[in-house]
Amino acid sequence: MAGDDMYSSTSDQSSTASSISEYRNLFTLQGYIKVFDGEKDGSTLLRHLKSSYGAESYKVWKTRLNALGDFESVKCLFDLFEIQLKNRSELVQLIEVFDLFENVYRNVILRPYIPAYRSINVNCGRFQSFVLPLQNYILFEKLKFQRNSSHLLIYVGTNQIETLACAHACAYLGTLLKVDLAKHD
Repeated sequence: MAGDDMYSSTSDQSSTASSISEYRNLFTLQGYIKVFDGEKDGSTLLRHLKSSYGAESYKVWKTRLNALGDFESVKCLFDLFEIQLKNRSELVQLIEVFDLFENVYRNVILRPYIPAYRSINVNCGRFQSFVLPLQNYILFEKLKFQRNSSHLLIYVGTNQIETLACAHACAYLGTLLKVDLAKHD
């Protein structure tokens, strides 16, 4: 019986060490794919994000992202985060904008062979309700989105590390906004 307890303790320790290693590797394509590929449950995804981002300050986190490369798209996302919001409704809109972009960036990393995952339908309710009101602040071309037709925005970025940095920036900044929203309630 004591041997069983010792075995499970060792198993728990190696599991914890493995998950810590996964979080440190989130800033590599392989690490990101390993953690996020196959995530079916949003709460599991949020747990991974919270574990990886921890209590690092905004400034430290921004520096960490910039270490991946000096990407104009990442700077643009941080500029978008820093716009002055007037009310709770605009805060919700910005949260949804970051969530929508993060979904596209994440899908491009996880499934680059599916072209549909690179697109946003500008006629969909989510885009119309949340992105359109803030469109004057969003520099789509700097975020590597181009209009492909009257109703599609296509992500045309080809640098995987930049896409990874954008996915992290959107997830992190969206999480900060959600915390801010909770303070408003």
